[in-house]
Amino acid sequence: MIRKAKKVILLSILLMFVCISSIYGAEINGNEKTIQMAIYDGPGSIENCVNRAESTIRTYGSNHSDVNINIKKISEIKTMNDLDDVDVLLMPGGTHGYIYFDYADGNVIREFVSSGHGYIGICAGSYAGCKKVDGNYDAYGVAPHVNCIAVYHEGLTKVNMAPEGENVLGMSAGEYIMDHENGPAMYSSSQGAISLATYNGIAGVGYSGKMSMVLDNYGSGKTILFGPHPESDNPKYPDMLGNAVKYVS
Repeated sequence: MIRKAKKVILLSILLMFVCISSIYGAEINGNEKTIQMAIYDGPGSIENCVNRAESTIRTYGSNHSDVNINIKKISEIKTMNDLDDVDVLLMPGGTHGYIYFDYADGNVIREFVSSGHGYIGICAGSYAGCKKVDGNYDAYGVAPHVNCIAVYHEGLTKVNMAPEGENVLGMSAGEYIMDHENGPAMYSSSQGAISLATYNGIAGVGYSGKMSMVLDNYGSGKTILFGPHPESDNPKYPDMLGNAVKYVS
């Protein structure tokens, strides 16, 4: 009887662990958090943006022993099976955000995020992830309180890290120089979105004070959108992008 009771207790503990893992998504092994991440590399994406995102995340992982991020690339998203075992989806820079809609189904992405997973958008991926691109199109809406303004500018720009950005992205307060490749200026269309950083004026364009990075919730999931490129080769911010992935996981 005692041996049988011990087996029941051990089975209960095992089931509890499985339930906790399924609830919180990313797996925790000892002091290390394992995150399964997919980077979209299908039509509309730019190969260099995909490769830079992967390289930046790998650099982050090599610098942080508390997290292990496994990366795979995915060329289309048509059903939830395409995102099986994925904790975080990263939609990278591309030609136009709306091109993603034909190859990465909006209903699937919304279900994925709302069920407790994470979405990271960079440039075109942010246009695709917001609620609406003003004057252009309705987007996935996994950042349901964020509207995007289309910006036409390529070059370096300055952003100011907000206090919330310090907490979420693990970055120090102050001004950062970042690569900007026509990424959106963003604003909150209603209460709910949290500004992580703002533009300090985009050269020749403006938008000072508009959000350059933003956090929003969709259902049980989290979304972080970047207007500029944290994964650019010059300058590159591995902690900025890596901490974003870790946060939404």
